Amino acid sequence: MKSKILLLSIASTLAFSPAFAASNSTNQNSATTANTTSNQAATNNQADGEVLGFLVVLDQNEMTAAKDALSKKVSPKVKSYAKMLWNDHNKNLKETMRISKKMNQSPVDNSQTTALKQQGQQTEATLQPLNDRDFEVAFIDAMVKGHQDALNAIDQNMNTVSNKELKKHLKATRTSVQHHLDQAKKIQQSLQNSNSNANGNSNS
Repeated sequence: MKSKILLLSIASTLAFSPAFAASNSTNQNSATTANTTSNQAATNNQADGEVLGFLVVLDQNEMTAAKDALSKKVSPKVKSYAKMLWNDHNKNLKETMRISKKMNQSPVDNSQTTALKQQGQQTEATLQPLNDRDFEVAFIDAMVKGHQDALNAIDQNMNTVSNKELKKHLKATRTSVQHHLDQAKKIQQSLQNSNSNANGNSNS
């Protein structure tokens, strides 16, 4: 009986001793830190997954538009541009999926990717019935707008991506998209100039 009382007394003393309290506090802090780290990792994974999802939809949209252009009777410069789009975005899509597999992180859809998908579907629906000059003008106009929108979205996503390799890939994608935009603007200006010349000749 005395032994039991002694043990209870020791346990009570330890529970209220500074050393025991400090140890208990340390354990609680460690658990809190672990939970915070785990939550932060989950947040980073979600953000990176959404960036992957954005890149996948972006590449798919541009490849679809390029495929439409290549199926039409278009001028050599527009055809060359469409080929460049297809090749660059196809390569970019493969790299995105390689990084996704390496990260063990699947692409994730969000409101941005949903809106981007809808934009791609709308562009395709607008372009498909057009032919010849009408198609060229609409296609290039869509590429100027689409690539400018893509640049803005990439800049937004640049602030949320945490994986270093994915961020590097996002920067490379931005460089490619900027080049596509610059080329589209040149063709757009060329089409506008030729249209102005045609109108001028018809009024002569």
